[in-house]
Parts: sequence; C-alpha cells; structure tokens
Amino acid sequence: MAVKAAAPGSFGIPTQPGALISVTAGAAGTYGTYTQMLAATAAPIFLTQVSIRAAAAETYAALKIGTGPATETDVGEVLFNGWAGTPFAPYNVPILPWIPVATATRIAIKIADNTGADAFTVGLIAINQANVVDAGLLEAVNISQVGGLPPIADAGTAQAGAAGTITLRAGAPAVSLVGWIVLIESGPGAGQWRYITAYNTGTKVATVATWVTQPTSASTYVVFGF
Repeated sequence: MAVKAAAPGSFGIPTQPGALISVTAGAAGTYGTYTQMLAATAAPIFLTQVSIRAAAAETYAALKIGTGPATETDVGEVLFNGWAGTPFAPYNVPILPWIPVATATRIAIKIADNTGADAFTVGLIAINQANVVDAGLLEAVNISQVGGLPPIADAGTAQAGAAGTITLRAGAPAVSLVGWIVLIESGPGAGQWRYITAYNTGTKVATVATWVTQPTSASTYVVFGF
C-alpha cells in the first residue's frame, strides 16, 4: 500500500497533543492485563506505528495489541530491545504489516518485560483506511512519507528468489525501487531484510546483498522506506 499525498488522515491514539496511556507490565516475562487505548474507532483504520517509553531499565519489552470488548482478540505483537541498566527513551517502531481495525472497535494493549511490573507510556499512530491506496499505483507522488509513517511501495508474494535477488510480484511498481528496503515477512527467508541496490522495472527483479536463506515463490515480502 502507499499513503495518499493529499489528506493523509494520520493521527495519534490517544488524541494528540496530550498525554500517552500508562500501562503496567505483568510479572517478569508475562503479559499484564489489557489497557484500553481507544473505546471505539470512528472509521476503519490501519494501526501503523507504536510509540513507547519505559520509566525503568529494561533488557526487552513486548507489546500486544488487542481489539474487541472485555475479552480482547490478539491482533498483533511488537518487540522492543533495550540495554541493561538503561531506561527506554521514546521508542517509535513501525507495525508491519499494518493492522486493520474496523469501525466502532475498541483497541487495547498489554505489555511484558524482563523485570516485571514496570510502568510504560504508550501511544499508537493510525491512518484512515479511506486514505490508503493500492500498491499497484505507479505514480511516485502516491508513495510519500506522511506524519512519520514509513512509506510502503509494494507487498505481496515473490515470484522467485536467488542468492542475491528477489523477483517481486508481477504487479509490482514499474518505477525505481533502488534504496528501498525489502523485508521477507513469511515463508523461506522470513525475517531478513535488505536494501535494494538495483531494480528491473520490467522483470521486477530486485538486487540485494546475499541472503542467508534465499526467498522463494512461497515467500511473502513488503518493500518500504524511511
């Protein structure tokens, strides 16, 4: 997907400017209870980014996002690496892939950390689904960074992979993707990312540094930038 250049519709949860939401982790290595971030969405949205800050020193923290009433359904998880003896400074992490949330839906979060019962302040960034266009659009103006969101140029299932390439889907953009990042989301090679150093707009072959595990036609990917 790509963010529309006009009327992007990105916004903070809770409403900004204002204080973020205080959330307490569970026992060490255990999620706490869900804390409400938003009582009900006003329109269909995508959750695109998490902002988190810890008062105490953390080695790691993990955040789960849930939707629904009192019994939430887990819809996403975000991990944060810290440094022993150092509190998290404000930490902003993209959510990939974006999490879709329907109209009139409650959003909540819960946190786990390495020490247990520590306090965090958390916010989310979202964008209205109506202000997101299909990744197949080719005009460069439709791929723009808005409100701190990482622009997404393309996503789908690879046609093929090799030691230092990945062939994007047939409908991938026919404009240069050099300098963008390709992340293997699932399938062979999952979790690896590489900068695109060359891109053939006709064959959709993206050249990257050598993969540890080659992607294949069973791999899904997302191409994004900062």
